[in-house]
Amino acid sequence: MREIIFRGKEKDTPYGPLWRCGDLTHNFNSVLINGHVVDPETVGQYTGVTYPGQTDTLIHKIWEGDLIRVGNFVGVVAYDCDGFVVKFSDFNVSLFRLLIDTPSLEHVGNVHDNPELLTQK
Repeated sequence: MREIIFRGKEKDTPYGPLWRCGDLTHNFNSVLINGHVVDPETVGQYTGVTYPGQTDTLIHKIWEGDLIRVGNFVGVVAYDCDGFVVKFSDFNVSLFRLLIDTPSLEHVGNVHDNPELLTQK
């Protein structure tokens, strides 16, 4: 069975913004992940895809809102009607097709922590 979990950024913590992962719930005007109030603009679903780290031995998860670099192109992982895609400036590609066909794929951050990567040429 597929693991359905979400990630969102909790803003008001003594340690600064923290990412929370787990079950998503709505409570009146709040969005919560595992009981922590998160910014709804930062909520993204886990795609079901993992990849090995570039500089460590950990296995990392790919989430909606993550940034993927292929060559000189940087795209955003998003959910489309047919599943998860990577949206580049001029075209979209299935995330799963990209993983199969592109050995040079690199995870470079996410739109919330690294928005400047979308504007780089």
